[in-house]
Order: sequence, then C-alpha cells, then structure tokens
Amino acid sequence: MNQFSYFDNQSETCLTYSQHKGSLISRYVLDPGGQIQLLSWQEFTKRWLVIWRQPAFLYEIDRYCGPYGSFTGESGSSPCRCLTGFVPASQVDYGSGAFYGGCYRSSPLRCDKTDRFWPIPVVRLPDNARISAAGSSKECETSCLSSCSCTAFSYNGTECSVWYVDLLNMRQDVPSGQTICINLAAEEFPSSNHKKWIDLTSCVVGSIVLLVLVILVVFRRWRKQQKAKHGKVMEGSLVTVGFNHKELKNATRNFAEKLGEGGFGSVYKGTLPDSSVVAVKKVEGISFSQAEKHKQFLAEVTTLGVIQHLNLVGFRGFTCDATGMLLVYDYMPNGSLACHLFHENESKTLDWKTRYDIALGTARGLGYIHEKCRGAFYK
Repeated sequence: MNQFSYFDNQSETCLTYSQHKGSLISRYVLDPGGQIQLLSWQEFTKRWLVIWRQPAFLYEIDRYCGPYGSFTGESGSSPCRCLTGFVPASQVDYGSGAFYGGCYRSSPLRCDKTDRFWPIPVVRLPDNARISAAGSSKECETSCLSSCSCTAFSYNGTECSVWYVDLLNMRQDVPSGQTICINLAAEEFPSSNHKKWIDLTSCVVGSIVLLVLVILVVFRRWRKQQKAKHGKVMEGSLVTVGFNHKELKNATRNFAEKLGEGGFGSVYKGTLPDSSVVAVKKVEGISFSQAEKHKQFLAEVTTLGVIQHLNLVGFRGFTCDATGMLLVYDYMPNGSLACHLFHENESKTLDWKTRYDIALGTARGLGYIHEKCRGAFYK
C-alpha cells in the first residue's frame, strides 16, 4: 500500500506518495482528458494495468469532449463526436484521443433569416443556459434568433433554454435527455431551398418526444419509490490494493483454512497485518490457455475495482504473478447464504422475514449492477 502526504501554500499545491517495501510497483497518471489513473506493473505480462480511475467514467470529466463536442459512449473507438455542422479543431488531436480542443463551425452564421436550426434529440443539455418562461417552441426560437451570438435553444413545454456561449458537456442517448436545436448556417442543410418551418416542425416534434420521455421517467421513478422501502447505495470510487503472493500466503497460513469452493477456485480465510479478516479466492480450474486465463482475471479485477454497494461483498485487492492469481474480499463471518438456507438442522432454519430481507438485499445488489454500473460492464 502507498503512504500519501499533502502540501499546500500560496505558491503551490503538492500531493506525494511513497511505496512500502515489498509492495507492488505502481504509479499515478493524469491523462490529457483530465482523468487520474492508478496503474500497477504486472511482471507476469510486462505491462501496466489500470486498477483505479477517477472520475470512474469519461462522461463525468468536465469538458472532456471540448466545445461543440458530444459524448457518444465509452465502448466505441471514439467516445466524442463533433455536432452536426462542426469539425474538429485539430484532426491530429482528435485522432490521438485528445478531445478537449473541441470543434468549430464549418460554416459561419450569417446572422439573418437564412440561419436555421438542427434538432438533436435525447441529449444531456450543455451547461450555462439562460432559462426563461415561454409559451411555445416558436417563441423560444425567436428569442434565439434575436441575437447573433445565440448558439442553440431547447424548449421543454414551459421553459426556454438559450445558449450564448460554447456548448460544453453534452452527452447523447441519455434516457432522460432532451431535444436541443443547434443554430447553423443554411449551407449545412441538405437543401438550402427547404422552408424554415420544416426545421421548426422537427423541433416541435422533438419537444413532444421530450414530454413523453419526461412522463415515462416520472412514472418509472414513482414505481421505484413504491417498491423500495429500505436500502442505500454506497456509491463512490474504490481504490484497489495490490498485494503480493507471499503476503497473502502468510495471511492465510499457507491456505490452511478453506471456506468453500466454486467453479473457478477455492476460498480461504486470512488475516492481514492490520488484523482485518479477509476471504482470499485462489483462481484455478479454468480450462483456457494461460494468456486467456490471465486476461479474464484482469478483466474481473478492472470491473470489481469500480463496484461498491452495501449488498455486495466488498473487493479489497488482488495479486497476479507467475505463482498464481488471487482475489481478496471482505470476510463474511456468518458464512455463505447456502449454509443457512439449506441447513440440516430444522431448528436453525431461517424464518420467512429473514428470507425476505435477504431476497430484498440481493435484488438491491443486482439492481445496482444493472442500473448504476453500466459503464463498468460495457467494456
């Protein structure tokens, strides 16, 4: 594990860390996009592995896609894309994955009646909007056209949001997203002879779609509130600790106390130097090549490193070298669930209230994985 120290005065702010003797080789990196990463050197594969990052997801980084850039997803080769009518400010930077430079207009606005609006539905709206009441989408559009510096507008049925600055932190395909209409020159449209009311109709249709989505989101939240009685998700980042094989071997007394086994290995009880009790899983019995086995192990570590929830077993750390692959979890002092559900002694059978609470906690854990940790599984 690492020891951190923080220094701050009028001229500088400094955060340093030092590694304990015998710990894994690691380093912190701040990438060009603004994400800080903790990397651990894997001697077995001769490469660095990202075991922690903050913010956990790229779309949480402020201005990650730059001005007039929109976040389209973490699973693709390019998570950012310029809005319609805009091109990258630097093709070289965009090609290398540095999107913070953003995009610029391919055709400048004429600031007359020929300028039109291009609707983009289901997006997270940019920051720094000026909001005012409006009776219709047409009224909102007129408000935007009254100033040559207006870049976009959005109407949600009651309020008009207008932007006079660069559009930042947009994100597409958001379930609760809204429709935004981008102010573009006539040259950006397929045919400059199209009437402006066609674009206005598109914005109106987009607003109707927005209202339907809002109703669906409100209904969905109401239904969740009716079903949920207890529980609280413990969201946040989890710094994964790198152990070495000898340390875990000593902690488990050479893997003496076996807690159980599954399809991918056995689990042993161990005690760390700080007296905390843990469960150590020895990954084994996978019928893949050594390279595929190692790849699967690293994928599991990367996924577990960003998951933390009250109803899920906490992930403490790992080790991966030529001697074996081990995962370290929080220890469950009450044993596995199966031991209580299928106990041979009927007098120790769980009552139905306890079983209900267990089922409810399991559902909360699964719900967190499916709804809150999508980015961790898209990869």
